[in-house]
Amino acid sequence: MAGIAFSACGDDNETFEPPFQTRTLSAAEVCYIVHMPYNGRNICDYIVTYTEADGQEKTGMLQDTAWVKRITVKDFPFTAAIKMNVQRNRNELTDSIYDFRVYYSVYSITSIYSDGTKEDTYKDPFPSFYYIGGRCKTEKAEEYISEHLSKPSILKTKSMELSTG
Repeated sequence: MAGIAFSACGDDNETFEPPFQTRTLSAAEVCYIVHMPYNGRNICDYIVTYTEADGQEKTGMLQDTAWVKRITVKDFPFTAAIKMNVQRNRNELTDSIYDFRVYYSVYSITSIYSDGTKEDTYKDPFPSFYYIGGRCKTEKAEEYISEHLSKPSILKTKSMELSTG
């Protein structure tokens, strides 16, 4: 940032220079997304766990095909994290094929500076890359759920470190 100098007319020839202004990170808006448009959600409960602005984990069951959560973080360093869990519910199998895919991500981060300006710092270019699940026929659905969706190796945590440095 360039300084501006003003000269006054008169004998003293004083120069006024405004103070150099710097902006510092004062907050960040984190956006988590989950997208689960497929019929696997009819026979399974999808449970999301994410880091809330106070740094604590929060868990909730997803009720719709899409879920978006925005939080504003003011304390750094901060780890934004999202994880999915899948549990078989009591609904009966009625479809011929089940698709259990669900996409989830720390989708975007917007930096908020001390001067009030905002800047998109991060945006997930491939949110569909982060997913769990697959497709199978009805007769294999129960086995698929217990063998693939119940294993921690499939249910990975997606995270992003935020700091002021």
